[in-house]
Amino acid sequence: MKKTVSLIIAIAIVLCAAALPADAGQIGTFYTAHTVNQNGDILLAVSARQNPGIAALRMRLSYANAELTGVIDGGALEGFGASQQLSANPFTVQWVNSASIDLTDGSYIVLFRFRPSDGKTADDFEYSFSCGQNDILNSRLENVEFSWERGRLLRYDANNDSRTDTADALYILKTSVGIIKENGIITEICDSNDDGRIATDDALYILKLAVGIVRE
Repeated sequence: MKKTVSLIIAIAIVLCAAALPADAGQIGTFYTAHTVNQNGDILLAVSARQNPGIAALRMRLSYANAELTGVIDGGALEGFGASQQLSANPFTVQWVNSASIDLTDGSYIVLFRFRPSDGKTADDFEYSFSCGQNDILNSRLENVEFSWERGRLLRYDANNDSRTDTADALYILKTSVGIIKENGIITEICDSNDDGRIATDDALYILKLAVGIVRE
């Protein structure tokens, strides 16, 4: 089964190679950040701050003192796949792109939701990501080097620029009226009233938060 999946990925990369310009000399940057939501769940998000032309990506997440309860695709990369059980540790996710995609705007790639293990709290949560040789490839099927940076995930930071401001309110307003496509990660981070959807009242709340009318 693993050989078949690897073969399919390799064929897909070859087919899309001509459409994906890349600079093999550039080093990319993954940004990982986590927070705790109002339900006590740990949210861990991954985004790319620099992207030297990813044609295929496979990353492994190792973690401790928590249980993985959900994996949400941010939609920034195509071909999202995670076929193993959530109990797998390390947990592996992979993508294959069919078009050139610029992730330098900090687009969320994937979000992992955890519940602290029995007797543990969110402060005990530990994690690490790894990508081996040939796990990140450019359009020429060459290995791409990525560094990893850590930060703190801010609730209501829709555009992933490490702050909550009026730009996030505008982003959510555009999402609520369909100008920007809604995805599960934005809903997890920016659903202010926990009704499971993004709407204009969420944009209004974030605007009030940004200008100091309300406080968290």
